[in-house]
Amino acid sequence: MRRERLIDAARRVFAAQGFEKASMDDIAGAAGAGKPTLYRYFASKDALFEAVFVDALDALDDRLSAAEGASGDPQEALHGMVAALVPLFREHVAALRTFSDSATPVDRSRRRILRQRASVIEARLSAVLARGRRAGTFRHTDDALTARLIYGMVWSGSVVNAWDEATVIDAIVAMVSSTAKPARLNGRAPAHDSELASRTQQTGDAVAAGGGSS
Repeated sequence: MRRERLIDAARRVFAAQGFEKASMDDIAGAAGAGKPTLYRYFASKDALFEAVFVDALDALDDRLSAAEGASGDPQEALHGMVAALVPLFREHVAALRTFSDSATPVDRSRRRILRQRASVIEARLSAVLARGRRAGTFRHTDDALTARLIYGMVWSGSVVNAWDEATVIDAIVAMVSSTAKPARLNGRAPAHDSELASRTQQTGDAVAAGGGSS
């Protein structure tokens, strides 16, 4: 329980101050623990930051499982899964530096962890997509490829701040749905959805370079 309390305190401090400004003293204070206790569990601030990221991914896995099994409607299940992914990517993934020459050790560590988890995330998405394709709810033809594209769109929509989370989630689901109408982005006509698609292609290149599954 103490380790979980330290991770929760670190998550709050990192969210409020950012990694660079946050100190182990700040985190120990937020947790109501002594600094030696903090170092007993985590050798460095980098190790603690990594633990926060892993904890968030573990919680994401639980939310994806819940969304996948909450509804027999594949579109609702996909919407729930994307709704779980987008906030996590905005909080933990969007700030990752893409290029290796500018990536910090913390960035590289999180990219490695995310790369290990990406195949599981895509497999969950693919399973729901297969259900929807067989039911005629989704119009795609390749489950694995579409799951990979959704993963890239989640990343892209997390990086771009022009749209809120709900708009990004609805737009992603609408792109594969045979029944949903394309989302109107910031009041603009659906024709402008191509801008999000263009940004998704750019982000897809970044994912292939080190952020996504191999």
